[in-house]
Amino acid sequence: MQDLSAVTTFLFTDIEGSSRLWEQEPDRMRAALASHDALARAAVADHRGRVVKMTGDGMHAVFDDPLDALEAAVGLQQSLQPPQGGIPLRIRCGLHAGVSERRG
Repeated sequence: MQDLSAVTTFLFTDIEGSSRLWEQEPDRMRAALASHDALARAAVADHRGRVVKMTGDGMHAVFDDPLDALEAAVGLQQSLQPPQGGIPLRIRCGLHAGVSERRG
């Protein structure tokens, strides 16, 4: 029987203050979020990760190597400078590593 459990590193992100930004600058925020999403997906792909889900103003991704996850988080934050769509985005990133059971 094949062991389907493995140590996985999860990356979770979200945009700090996104509700306020949507209220104040909806048109510019739409462009900034589109840029954020493309940069987030690229950061994950560039570091051998996989996007599990985009979550409105954030992302959930998985990595086999915790260093790849850390480098993706730092790369994403660096790629968002200068401001996207004229809006400076501050991204919170959280990492969690542990044994996961892979299903479906």
